[in-house]
Amino acid sequence: MLKSTGVFIIVYILITFLSGLTGLLPVVHAAITDLTPPIIRHSPPEHITQGEKMMITAIVEDEGEISLVNLWYRAPGKRAYNKIRMDQIDSKTYKTSIDVAKDFKEGIEYYIEAIDQSGNEGTDGNKTMPYFVEMREAPSILTLKSTPEPETQITRRTWLKSPWFWIGVLAVAGGAVAVGSGGGGGDKGTGTIIVK
Repeated sequence: MLKSTGVFIIVYILITFLSGLTGLLPVVHAAITDLTPPIIRHSPPEHITQGEKMMITAIVEDEGEISLVNLWYRAPGKRAYNKIRMDQIDSKTYKTSIDVAKDFKEGIEYYIEAIDQSGNEGTDGNKTMPYFVEMREAPSILTLKSTPEPETQITRRTWLKSPWFWIGVLAVAGGAVAVGSGGGGGDKGTGTIIVK
């Protein structure tokens, strides 16, 4: 009992003394805050295809809250990285995509960076040892030009091929013959038309 009371008094005096020294407060505060960097886990894609999107998904875990997760990427051989912020899908999952343009002829180098609210930074890969994803050529797709069927081709004289056109011609011609032969000015016996 006496021993525990003595420890309590010493701890109380020490806390009181340290709280009066404002220069030591950041040290005391740092000792009780999060000093562990975020842990990042992800599976890199096996390859990418030009003209498509490269999807990156990562699981980020930390003792505290995550402030941001970035994907840094570049074409192999380039010095500067481009940065894109990854979208938070749920409490631990972050996701983003990169358009694979002509700049990435050989592939893409990248790494993932996560920073927590205490300022601790964790990476999966880094600037000097990034992940590399190889570029594969897009499969060539043959396109065949289809020609329309002969029945569907439209020409200037398609009406000549219509049976209705010829039925109409015959009806008009037959009507003219009937009118000519039935009139009163010609020879009724032979059915010929005499023009005077």
